[in-house]
Amino acid sequence: MKRNKSLIGIDIFSGAGGLSLGAGMAGISVRYGVEINKYAAASFAYNHKNAEVLTGDITKIKTSELNLDNQEVFVIMGGPPCQGFSMSNTMSRNMDNDKNFLYLEFVRFVRELKPKWFVLENVWGLTKMNDGETLNMIKESFEALGYIVKADILWANNYGVPQKRYRCFIVGNRERINFAFPKPQDTHVTVWDAFADLPPLVNGQMVAESDYTMPIEEVSDYAKLMRKNSDKARQNFVS
Repeated sequence: MKRNKSLIGIDIFSGAGGLSLGAGMAGISVRYGVEINKYAAASFAYNHKNAEVLTGDITKIKTSELNLDNQEVFVIMGGPPCQGFSMSNTMSRNMDNDKNFLYLEFVRFVRELKPKWFVLENVWGLTKMNDGETLNMIKESFEALGYIVKADILWANNYGVPQKRYRCFIVGNRERINFAFPKPQDTHVTVWDAFADLPPLVNGQMVAESDYTMPIEEVSDYAKLMRKNSDKARQNFVS
């Protein structure tokens, strides 16, 4: 989809830019990424060449550093650190984990930039903290800014991803739109759909690039999408 330059997106806690990739596919023009890890920031810059990356501690980054030319921000998206909410984290899954409160930086960006929409993504364990009170606290922080807020747990395999992974999404808008999360798809993409054309490898094999094992006409729609503009299977590294 062609990107609309008037639909400005900002990705905070951006990582390599997965949310920005989806936003771009939806027609949003991602202008900035904010990421503390220099390697993830470098990946974001490589993957999103029309965006600028602010690398550093978000608590020290001012929204005034973003040159938006007085344009309205359409969406702020991001996934604040989730270690303290993860159900698989038995060491520091509690409200004493300082990283749990970095969502307040997300709230700050929303408060100061006033986007029409925001999308906050996190682990599903967030919904279980303090018997759900943590999620309510986060929702109320955005509602106090005038946003209609909804939260739900979405399974990736219900939306075209060959992986049983579920995440909590908190979405809000100040357009007074009573939106609904998308319904699950009727069909699932399987691991075979995703991997069938990849070269066979063994442990320890390190192949920079290799031919695909199937012509593109024979692969799944998902594989066709993954192979877009790609003539070789690259980074075939097995540790």
